Amino acid sequence: MKPIDIDLILLSEIMEDIKEKLDLINVNIEKIIKKSNSNKLFFLIKNRDDRLLLLKIVTKGNYDVFIDSFERYKGIYAQIPIDIRKVLAKPFYSNSIKGICYSIEEYMDGKLLERYLFSRLNTFKKKKEALFDCLSWLIEFKKSFKQQLIGKETILNLSGQYEQMYDCSDEELALLKIIEKKISEKNESSIGLYVQHGDLSAGNILIKNGNIRIFDWELTGSELVPHQDLFLLLTTGIYSIERSIDDNREKSFMNLFLKKRNRDIFIEFVKRYASKLNITDDMFALYFPIFLMSLPVKQKIRGSSPATISIARNNCKLYVSNFHDIEKFLNM
Repeated sequence: MKPIDIDLILLSEIMEDIKEKLDLINVNIEKIIKKSNSNKLFFLIKNRDDRLLLLKIVTKGNYDVFIDSFERYKGIYAQIPIDIRKVLAKPFYSNSIKGICYSIEEYMDGKLLERYLFSRLNTFKKKKEALFDCLSWLIEFKKSFKQQLIGKETILNLSGQYEQMYDCSDEELALLKIIEKKISEKNESSIGLYVQHGDLSAGNILIKNGNIRIFDWELTGSELVPHQDLFLLLTTGIYSIERSIDDNREKSFMNLFLKKRNRDIFIEFVKRYASKLNITDDMFALYFPIFLMSLPVKQKIRGSSPATISIARNNCKLYVSNFHDIEKFLNM
């Protein structure tokens, strides 16, 4: 086993805590399966039934947020029907010892959706079907929760943040004004939201034997952007279909909408999703640019690299210059 960035005595304490709370006879670390950065460590462990569990240890960061997000995920998992729940990893337990946070959940195996989509071994038809399977699950997932409401000013504030943070073009400012006008004209004082995954990209979905599994629920809750899960799944999914393994990950996924078949996939998804949740073309034209604006705003607030922020920002510019006219977009 490779060296790890955590005191072995503390790791032993964590294992003893897990053994006691989950009533396990023994806890054995099978292997370190992932080390994403210096703040998170991932271990594969076995319980008494040889069931594989995932131990995630967070060594730095906002520990309250980590624990709160895990408990929120446990609440969501408990609410949804079993046939939808089987797509998710079962959450077991979270705690902190001496400033180190950790959680235990079911381990899920499979191939990342993004790798499945850009694999040369899969046909375009198979890739499209995989995306539709994810969409079908997403629709059923949202039906499991009552709609929640947020004030209109919350979304207006997001567009305002975008304008304040960036030197917007005339086209972007014009679109911002249209968005603000449409939101202000809504009769309701609040806008409906559903519980969302929060980061439903093609990199957070696994495929195995034709079945999907969805992980990384750290941002789950009611996001500020309606239908964010749909938009993120579609944009990252279409991006993954078109890129190859050797492509630069920083290539803007919005550029791919310049290809007709990509627009066709996107429009077909939006229309199928809209028919299930009554999303009109006007609502799509309102919420999708808000979703794109949210990406560079959140990246900047989180302190992401200038390159990452620039990519998200350029996606907004490209959308405004090519696709913000919904009628034009649907008929290109």
